[in-house]
Amino acid sequence: MGTNMNEFKPLKSLMDAFTEIQSHLSAMYQQMANNRKSSHTYRFLFNLFQMIVIVTCFLSHSEPVHFNAQRTSNYDKSASVIPYDSVTLNVGGGMNAATGVFTAPKGGNYQLMFTGRNFGEANTHVDLRLNGGQKVLTRSYNHKGNELNNGGPISIQTIVNLKQGDRIDAFLATGKLLDNADQKYTQFSGVWLSQ
Repeated sequence: MGTNMNEFKPLKSLMDAFTEIQSHLSAMYQQMANNRKSSHTYRFLFNLFQMIVIVTCFLSHSEPVHFNAQRTSNYDKSASVIPYDSVTLNVGGGMNAATGVFTAPKGGNYQLMFTGRNFGEANTHVDLRLNGGQKVLTRSYNHKGNELNNGGPISIQTIVNLKQGDRIDAFLATGKLLDNADQKYTQFSGVWLSQ
């Protein structure tokens, strides 16, 4: 397996920003050092400020969080959290396929997406829930189809601010979801956007 260079882009951006700040600080230091009366004081302040900048940059650019879980078989257990057969991406480790629950590894703004397809002669209603149903964030409802067209798409997208430890799940209130190994319609995805 090769290294994905996109993984290093945030680090490169951080280093570029630090290099630019360091360049500006060096210019300020030169101006202060020309004063010579207090060059040691200025050098101390320069070093302190430089350390603050490094820590601030490090803390403001934290590790990414993103996940994608999917089903490979039909699901028809109404009034239950939808579990997943596989997790294709789980950076940050927050997604549990077996329980169907994503636990936010850190606080911040997340974009969450759920897609699915209702199956056959059933009305399908899916809720995206916070902390086990304490709050319904958003829902999608698709009226029953027929055996020929297997109903229609179910789609949920939202941006929500989560606290570390908040739990998100997709809850099948009623209906059936269509899936198989080739057509993975049911997918639950999320990405951390910012603090």
